[in-house]
Amino acid sequence: MANVMEVWERSARSSHSFMSEDFFKTEKINFETKYIPNTETWVSITNGQVTGFISLKDNEVEGFFVDPEFQGYGLGQKLLDKAKEIHNELELVVFKENVRATRFYKKYGFEIIGEEMVETGNMMIKMELKQKI
Repeated sequence: MANVMEVWERSARSSHSFMSEDFFKTEKINFETKYIPNTETWVSITNGQVTGFISLKDNEVEGFFVDPEFQGYGLGQKLLDKAKEIHNELELVVFKENVRATRFYKKYGFEIIGEEMVETGNMMIKMELKQKI
């Protein structure tokens, strides 16, 4: 689990520079105690090193992070492909300020289905991916 949390920390800090230090402290505890233990989690491993992970609770993506050093090599797509193998439809939320992630999800085929202001004062975008028949 330590390697997963290291990936989370590097990726979260890289993609959420708009968040406060308190946010990272709280979310680290949440990931260690709530998200990871209560989700199905798959990791990508490159040269024996954890380089990314995706955590699912049913069809909801609760956590999806790729180490910044390994972004752009298709690891994120492979992790989402694995999630799609398990669940025909996926849902997730992403901070609106996280433009790179939102763009990635849209390119993968996710569609925006709503927005919501959260307790941090940030907007979250809700997205879904439906299997095309």
